[in-house]
Amino acid sequence: LRGVEHVVGAVTHPKATEEVRARALAGLKIINDNLKQLVENPECPETQSNIYVGGFMAVRALMMGCYPALGHMIENQYSARYNVHQGSCSGILCARIMDYHYDKSKEYQRMISEALGEPNTPAPRLVRDLVATLPAVSTEHSQAGVTEEMLKEFAEWGFNNCLEKYNNLSPREFQSFEDIYGMLTKPLAEL
Repeated sequence: LRGVEHVVGAVTHPKATEEVRARALAGLKIINDNLKQLVENPECPETQSNIYVGGFMAVRALMMGCYPALGHMIENQYSARYNVHQGSCSGILCARIMDYHYDKSKEYQRMISEALGEPNTPAPRLVRDLVATLPAVSTEHSQAGVTEEMLKEFAEWGFNNCLEKYNNLSPREFQSFEDIYGMLTKPLAEL
């Protein structure tokens, strides 16, 4: 799942090139195909290896001039602040962050949808649905012990301390605390 997050970051990053996007999307196809197989057969060494190959392609794409990406930065901050496993950070936040900048990155998110095999479905919904198939990965803040008050504090901290960084990494700028808080708390059912 963290590999999926790296793909999203590389493909939608304002500084991404076509080479970066192509590498990331190739990695996503491998990750997606093999994640589904791994859920069915978690002990298959070939499937496990394939996921690492796809994940490496995603990381390599992200590192080719797009690091850090918006989701990567916010999720790392969330993980450090609330002691949440990074896979669960991606499960909770990736689709929400994608949805926030969907209108500004629609063309690139359509590429993600294509790589996930459903070009006519919005990419945030596909990522949300993929996460839902993975056992033991949180999808809601409450599953990770993060309360509404904690989210307000996190959004306020991000707005006051990281706004310029976030806006340099995001296809859509954040104008207010409410933008960040609204992104963090968007109901997944609405994606």
